[in-house]
Amino acid sequence: SFSQFLRSAEGCGADVIIAGDRVPKDVSLPDNVVNHEISWDQIATVLEQRFNDRKPLVTLRNLSAGERGHKITDMRPLTALLIPEQVRGYSWWGWIDVDMWLGSLTKQLRLQDADSDFWSPIMVWQGSRISLGPFSVVRSVRKM
Repeated sequence: SFSQFLRSAEGCGADVIIAGDRVPKDVSLPDNVVNHEISWDQIATVLEQRFNDRKPLVTLRNLSAGERGHKITDMRPLTALLIPEQVRGYSWWGWIDVDMWLGSLTKQLRLQDADSDFWSPIMVWQGSRISLGPFSVVRSVRKM
């Protein structure tokens, strides 16, 4: 549940930003968790400014609320483009599904020793390495 996710986020050793809709007012967020509101129209506007020759993304803008949930999952790697002010200043940023629980990220991941700019649990399927997308982190570097 969302409340269990928040409890796990509280002790994870990292800042957590919940981007998207407003978290209900009756939900108390831990000190290291903030809610950054961004509307679907704001997301579409940023994408239109950066891609598609600045032409309107009509199909994207007209998605139903249910369809948007599936599309926003596909956009998670674009977080630094969509909300740059939220990830600026961090050496790593990432995403996680809110139905997952966070452990002690700083102890478990040891990102300071990472030899890659991207970390995600990997599954090998039919000889190919596939990133499991519900939790991934990206190093903040210019080329990204």
